[in-house]
Amino acid sequence: MPSTWREWLKIAEEMERGLTSYGHVVLRVRIDPETFSDWCATHDARSSSEGRKKFIAAAIYERFGEQN
Repeated sequence: MPSTWREWLKIAEEMERGLTSYGHVVLRVRIDPETFSDWCATHDARSSSEGRKKFIAAAIYERFGEQN
């Protein structure tokens, strides 16, 4: 992880531009730091990159459902 939020944002926005330029759909998922640890505990995930990946996967599934 970058050391500051601003550094992270710059990297994330660059990645978003790159993906959309190749025709990928990008979905921004907001993670509320005040409720994220509770979500992780409920879904058997650590409050780490593992938990963030699971949270994002759940948000995508909620939005788009099962995709084949």
